[in-house]
Amino acid sequence: MPHPLILLFIHPIFFFKRLAEFSSNHNIEMKKHFFSGQDYKLFMFVGAIALAAIVIFVFISPRSYFTFFPFLLFLFSAYSFISQRVLDKAMSGHPSLFLNRFLLFSTLKMFLMLLLMVTYVFLIKVQAVPFLISLSILYLAFLTFDIFLLLQKSEAHTKKKN
Repeated sequence: MPHPLILLFIHPIFFFKRLAEFSSNHNIEMKKHFFSGQDYKLFMFVGAIALAAIVIFVFISPRSYFTFFPFLLFLFSAYSFISQRVLDKAMSGHPSLFLNRFLLFSTLKMFLMLLLMVTYVFLIKVQAVPFLISLSILYLAFLTFDIFLLLQKSEAHTKKKN
């Protein structure tokens, strides 16, 4: 079994490859190109965070590594992938639908992270401080990245309409 830090590079590619296999096995019609340019930006972003995590957890502060970190990174990347897909479809529809879904996904993400934080700190209690710091950094990083992608899509959508 490879070291968990090595799996940080593998998980997004493996997850989306398995998703594509599932779709083809169950006759779900997909686009010719399953991944958009936004998805590749997400892959690169997750890869950069994984590389930064490897540098931090292996070279700078190896004692602060906790085994739950790869799951956190996977959770944030999967949530970001799904929310970007749903919001992209909503953007082409009515503006009120996009706004409702954006607020729903933002609120859901905040409550999910709060629930995860409380559960980990009170039930598991192992290395709670590195967990909380990592969760906060990942939350802010992915929030910033998602807003950046939404602004790019919004500008492109506005240019299409005009």
